[in-house]
Amino acid sequence: LAASLAAMPPSQSTLPTPSRGDACVYRRGRLTDMPRLAELIIHGELPPMFIEEFVEGFVAAEYEGAIIGCGGLEVYGDSGVIRSVVVEAHARGMHIGERMAELLIDDASAAGVTALYLFTMHARAFWQRLGFYDAPLDAWRDPPRVSWQYQFISQHPEAAGEVHPMWRAVTPAQTT
Repeated sequence: LAASLAAMPPSQSTLPTPSRGDACVYRRGRLTDMPRLAELIIHGELPPMFIEEFVEGFVAAEYEGAIIGCGGLEVYGDSGVIRSVVVEAHARGMHIGERMAELLIDDASAAGVTALYLFTMHARAFWQRLGFYDAPLDAWRDPPRVSWQYQFISQHPEAAGEVHPMWRAVTPAQTT
């Protein structure tokens, strides 16, 4: 699977480029978005696994009708796993990834999540700026250990050397 994904050429379509990240519309993922989400995730060098099951937990960043960024949240009891946060290369540096991450953290808070986890390969400094800390696998709570990401990394220690597991606390949203 990894070899076939790596062999896929980048999208040849010409995508619009926003002048600012706040020019994007941020919305929920939809089943009809799945091919584009998978394409973004693949070109972000991440595995496009289990999108359909969690598509409603995705945020899509859209500009002039084109999805130029995405990221997802999987909720497991009082814990969550952020996954697949990717922004098209031509649109990076405009805080689109940061805005999507903030929306995912807000979603986690609204769902009663008190601990968020993620795996990153290339974006460790980005996640640290958003309050995430390195967290070894044995420090993860039990509920998110059922996630496909945790299962894969814990069962393939050879892949774990390239991946940084991270964690941060979340304050659940107050209900009135």
